[in-house]
Parts: sequence; C-alpha cells; structure tokens
Amino acid sequence: PLFTYLKTPGMNNKDINSPLGLSIFDNAKTTIDFINRSYDEFMWEVRMGQRRVIVPEHLTQRQYQRPDGTIDFRPRFDV
Repeated sequence: PLFTYLKTPGMNNKDINSPLGLSIFDNAKTTIDFINRSYDEFMWEVRMGQRRVIVPEHLTQRQYQRPDGTIDFRPRFDV
C-alpha cells in the first residue's frame, strides 16, 4: 500500500459516532493556541522594543536654570 492509517487508541470525544480517533493534542488545542499567541506577542514586543513603563510626569522632565534666571524644561525621553 502507498499509505497507512494508524488509529490512536483513545476514544473520539468530539464525534462519538466516528470510528476515527483523535490526535494526541486535539483536546488541548485551545491551550496550545493560547500559549502560541502569548509567545508571538512577547516576541513581537521584544523585536519592536516598545515596552511601556509608567513613570510620573515630574520624573521625566529636568529643570535647567539659565544664566538670565529663566527655567528651561528638557524632557529626558520622547513621550
């Protein structure tokens, strides 16, 4: 024969009337999809380098006093 079919020994709980078995990981498909989606989102965040950090606004600006007495605000980061 050109092909062979191996039936898994477990019962098919998706379609009880089917004589075919299920794959080993078929009942855990939603869990595997969730893990895959979480991993993809994490890797995208690492690649893009767009992590978000919550910092109070007064910590992101520095005050510099000029010789004429005026105060210059320079942001430390691009907000």
